[in-house]
Amino acid sequence: MRIVLCHNCISWVPLDAELCPDCHRPLDLNEPDPTAADLDERLGEARWRLGTVRCERKQLPSQGLLLGTTGGLMFLPEVIALPNGALQGVEGPVERFWPLPRWWSLWGRRAPVVPQIREPYLELNRLGERFLSAPGALFVPREQLIRAALSGRTWTVSRTVGRTLRFTALSPAEEARQAWREMLSHDPAWRQLAAAGR
Repeated sequence: MRIVLCHNCISWVPLDAELCPDCHRPLDLNEPDPTAADLDERLGEARWRLGTVRCERKQLPSQGLLLGTTGGLMFLPEVIALPNGALQGVEGPVERFWPLPRWWSLWGRRAPVVPQIREPYLELNRLGERFLSAPGALFVPREQLIRAALSGRTWTVSRTVGRTLRFTALSPAEEARQAWREMLSHDPAWRQLAAAGR
């Protein structure tokens, strides 16, 4: 499958049609991608690491890092290089949401374990380069955000361009809540987005 960058909504999308599935604008393969410096301006600086998440979507890498930036929200999938040079998303097993009873081990079975995800090094001023090297990344500019909220282990991001996004926290739930509280406490604009639609 071929993945291309939509220059209008700045999201990596599968090339299975002539229109971007998010913003419905034409995908022009003859137009060069924006440079890392151009993207640095649009994406801003990463200020908050909101945790390791799984994005609810098909065809594209779904496991990675959710970041709050000065420009909006960004999802950076974790990808690995294959021997033939292709990139593949890192996928782990589905995490259990509640602890198994103690007697489970008496049956000689082991509870499923979620692997520790190796998080890529986060450079606060090089997001454009990171975005271009992570096919499947997506960015929601702050001006396109309608609402952003964390409920339990689920992040819900409503936007004016594209469908509502849902992310499941793979990091410990308390870490996700703490990061979200910190982000909201430092920026009044984020508090307004979190309260919208309640």
